[in-house]
Amino acid sequence: MRKLRGGRIASKIRDDLFVIVVIVIVATSVVVTVAVIAKWIDSRIPFRTIDKGQISYIGIYDLDYKGEFRVIKDQNTWRDFWLNHTRGITPQPDVPTNISWDKEMVLVAIMEVRMYCCGHQITFISAYRNGDTIHAHLEKIHDMSPFPSLTCPFHIIAIEKAENVTFEVVTG
Repeated sequence: MRKLRGGRIASKIRDDLFVIVVIVIVATSVVVTVAVIAKWIDSRIPFRTIDKGQISYIGIYDLDYKGEFRVIKDQNTWRDFWLNHTRGITPQPDVPTNISWDKEMVLVAIMEVRMYCCGHQITFISAYRNGDTIHAHLEKIHDMSPFPSLTCPFHIIAIEKAENVTFEVVTG
């Protein structure tokens, strides 16, 4: 092995030190990333679909209706919403009663009125909790269908109660 002299020794030490620092930074980043992902996975919360379909009567007769998100936390608000949401169906379906209002709430996503049926949809895909906030992730899909008719897609879920809710939409 050859002996390094003077500046070459300092240069070699500096190069080795740089490599060590880079390795430490990358390793730390990986550990932090894994911890963040693990925390996110642990904070995901389950939900169940109450209703999903192509026509919510909330906005179907208003061509300027832009869609909406709702958070419903009590039985009376739920009943009023449901009766309005299903008002065009005969016979009108009963108000779902499988919600434990002391532990759960209802989240509603309704898309804007669309002129072509059956290719459009909105879907809750995941939810996670961060403190007192639930972040609900949704996907909107806009596909054209050859069948001209009005549609107002919706998805309604029951989920554990939280003080705050954010709706985060991805367009597919």
